Amino acid sequence: MNDTTTLNSLTAYRQSDNRFFVDADGTELRLGANDLRDLQHQVSEEVTLVRRTAKLAWIGGAFLFDEQVRGPVLITLYDAGTQSRPDSTQTARAWALFGQATYEVSDRISLTGGLRYTDEAKDLANTGGLYRLGTSNLAVPMSFYDFVDRATYDAWTPKISIQARATRDTFFYASAARGFKSGGFNASWPAPGRPYNPEFAWSLEGGLKQTMAGGRVRVNTAVFYTSLQDLQVQALIRPGLLDISNAASAKIKGVEVEASASVRGIHLNASLSRLDAAYGAYVAVGAGGVTRDAAGNRLNNAPEWSGSASAVYEFAIGGAGTAFVRGDVSRQSRIFFSPFNDAIETQKAYGLLHLRAGVGPRHRRWEIAVYARNVANTEYLTGTSTGGAPAIVGRPGEPRQWGTQFTIRQ
Repeated sequence: MNDTTTLNSLTAYRQSDNRFFVDADGTELRLGANDLRDLQHQVSEEVTLVRRTAKLAWIGGAFLFDEQVRGPVLITLYDAGTQSRPDSTQTARAWALFGQATYEVSDRISLTGGLRYTDEAKDLANTGGLYRLGTSNLAVPMSFYDFVDRATYDAWTPKISIQARATRDTFFYASAARGFKSGGFNASWPAPGRPYNPEFAWSLEGGLKQTMAGGRVRVNTAVFYTSLQDLQVQALIRPGLLDISNAASAKIKGVEVEASASVRGIHLNASLSRLDAAYGAYVAVGAGGVTRDAAGNRLNNAPEWSGSASAVYEFAIGGAGTAFVRGDVSRQSRIFFSPFNDAIETQKAYGLLHLRAGVGPRHRRWEIAVYARNVANTEYLTGTSTGGAPAIVGRPGEPRQWGTQFTIRQ
């Protein structure tokens, strides 16, 4: 609009048709299968006004969102000769107003404050029943259902922060923010009244960023604390029946350190994280609807320790070309895939090694490289699930793979 003010409009449309067929029992036997389809489309509009002056920078805007998702599902039990056919259509309409401003108190200190209001309405139309396999006849006449449901949510989510530069090479910051994750429906349940609540989080973070050795070395340290209320947790009750419920509370606290250094064509990066993440008051639901107290147990997919490191060596070849060799390592401690923290649905500590090497011109507009991922062919799981079937299903991580890549950059 002028030298200090910009008006932005972002309009988006998305459509997808996804189908996922899975062996529900997790064995070599022909016991059960789930055929899941997801038909989705959405449109969104965001308008923002941004203004920057010598002391003050601010942004204000509005957001609109409209979505429809249809999920026809076929849950087959071959031995029983039955097929459950839930078919739900969910719509979501949301709008939000937001604003944030940063004011430079001095050359070294600035303050930031922001606020967002979100309003959402969700509707569910759900029908289904238990049918005889290959027919349109109900196996259990009383199993048919057809209902509608509605839920509305709104939230105020503020943010405040302070940034301070002690010296040219040392920067401090501290922030507090409230987050909001929308609620929704358990569409696989055959009765109304099963929405789950929104999830809220207060996040506190403080950190120090330092540059040393003339900019060749950087070290960033952050400590953080997150208090979650009505944490959304998903459980598989039985094949085809998912339950998302709210844990009363959970707390996450930890520290992260990142460092990087560059010298004579060698670039080094490393990070280390220590995480303490536990459920508060929470009666968890497991396979078959079994409930257990999970208070004090570790959150799903939350390793106590995790870290990574990489090294890249770049060197000239000929008059106009460069080559590089890169290695990446990562390691994490044990994680659990269930709030029960049992000895089966878990992945013990493991590490991965990736290698890459390539050549290209100095202008870097193209590159040819060879790579190997998971060089040691480490076997690990990225998740598990069980719904009372004879076996527990695990999702394996990527095995060792190698290949070549040719990259062109504009």
